[in-house]
Amino acid sequence: MAHTLQERYAALVDMRLRAALVTTDAGSTPVFNTRYEGSPKAGAVKIPVRDAETSVSDYDKVTGASLSTGTTTYLTVTDFNDKVVNELIDGFDAQAVPDNIVADRLDSAGYTGSQILDTDALKTLAAQGTMEADHTDTTSSNVYSRIVDARQALSEANVPPQGRYLIVSPSIYSALLKDTTNFIRQGDMSQTLVNQGYTGMIAGFAVKESNNMPGSVEFIAGHSDWCHRVREWIVLPHVQDLNGDGAHIGASAVQGRWIYKHKVSKAAAVYVKFLNDLTVTSEAGTASGDTKITVTPALVSGHTYAYKTAASVAIPQYGIAPTGFTAWNGTADITATTGNDIVIAELDAGGLTVKTGTVEVVSKA
Repeated sequence: MAHTLQERYAALVDMRLRAALVTTDAGSTPVFNTRYEGSPKAGAVKIPVRDAETSVSDYDKVTGASLSTGTTTYLTVTDFNDKVVNELIDGFDAQAVPDNIVADRLDSAGYTGSQILDTDALKTLAAQGTMEADHTDTTSSNVYSRIVDARQALSEANVPPQGRYLIVSPSIYSALLKDTTNFIRQGDMSQTLVNQGYTGMIAGFAVKESNNMPGSVEFIAGHSDWCHRVREWIVLPHVQDLNGDGAHIGASAVQGRWIYKHKVSKAAAVYVKFLNDLTVTSEAGTASGDTKITVTPALVSGHTYAYKTAASVAIPQYGIAPTGFTAWNGTADITATTGNDIVIAELDAGGLTVKTGTVEVVSKA
């Protein structure tokens, strides 16, 4: 009976979680698939990855047809994220907790879990997808053109046209709403997509808005066939009596533990539009050959700067540690050649790119 109750609690949490998820893993147009072999509880699972279709040949009635071989490979996924729910319910022994209190805690756990999953999922898509080379601002006047570019990139990567998703930031969604010619609003969509949380269609993409878009990512376009989610309960949610722990008297807690991991198996199947949102200026520095760099907005607490300068510098991808960049304290002059590019990257506490900006160097003669 206790295990049956725990399974019912887990089902309630999962139902609430899926209802709140932007990065869905079910329905006709999911963002992630959940196909894997093995159990994450054992520390590793294998994700099947197939990037070629089954070959079709002519059949000869006398000789038959030669056998072909498949090209399915497997990615091993380890190092799962580990999360727990452990919320105190004071004043009630485990057997006396009212159902409405348990339901409230489970509902909250499901919603919070969805935010955790969405945030990690979008960061993974942004870091492991393919970044568009144009980092200028997307507006209502060019948003359709930008999304058509994403469509072309996915088609050239042999991503199926059916089932493509587009997740956009609030600012990009506002730009889409202003495009009255190309954006198909929710009222004109199939009820199936509406039920999955999609709010529009454009250029063959089912559109969702998310306020959890990482860093300066404007939109992410992709297909679930190459976007993978592994998630399982390690300990099913339950009400745990805390009497006897030496600290709590007449108290209990809602507890549960689950692990998850996201993975992109084909970078070309996920298209990422990343904005240069650091404003960088360059003027002559104090010494000959030096430039004084100013960056706005101000550096986020706990973050650091790094720079790279050359005749041409590629923008580092969101969520990736930039290569060939030099740490910078944000105030010291930098030795650089007039006319060259300089890229400033803002890095999080783990040294991963979250913001970027670029400018042409002006140094002292």
